[in-house]
Parts: sequence; C-alpha cells; structure tokens
Amino acid sequence: MSQTHTLTADDYGVLANADAAADGRCRISPSASPEGREATKAALRHLHRLADEGCLAEIPVPHRPDYPDFALTETGRTALAARTAGSAAD
Repeated sequence: MSQTHTLTADDYGVLANADAAADGRCRISPSASPEGREATKAALRHLHRLADEGCLAEIPVPHRPDYPDFALTETGRTALAARTAGSAAD
C-alpha cells in the first residue's frame, strides 16, 4: 500500500463491503439520472484510488467496459483487519 494516502472511514467502508460480498468484489451500476451519473463517476474515482493504493484490483467486465468490478486484494484485507483489530482494542 502506498504511504502517500491514509485510508479514510469511507475507504474502510468500501473495503468492508467488498469483504462482505460473496465474491469479494465491488460493483458500480450506471445511472440514468444526471445526479446519479455524477455520483457514479465519483464512486469510480474512489474505487480507482483504492486500486492505486493496492487495496482493490480492477477486473474488466467485457459487457460493461466503462464499469469494471474491483476485487479486494490481500493488501486491502490486511488494512481492513488492522483497522478492525484497532477498533476492537479501543
């Protein structure tokens, strides 16, 4: 994981959601509304940043080239486990 960014509560929420998914993946669905499209773009930027940090891995989806899946990596699992362990110790 890059040392240039500290994971936020939102980051840990994304990682926890991926961890809770049966296949360990995050998915974004396109939205038809203008507000939804902006929210989708923001969510994709967030997932790409977590991929840049090594916490998620981008997985292309042939039938949705603009909306890849993101799988939780070992780095992401380790960060999530450390956070969970730290919260339990508090």
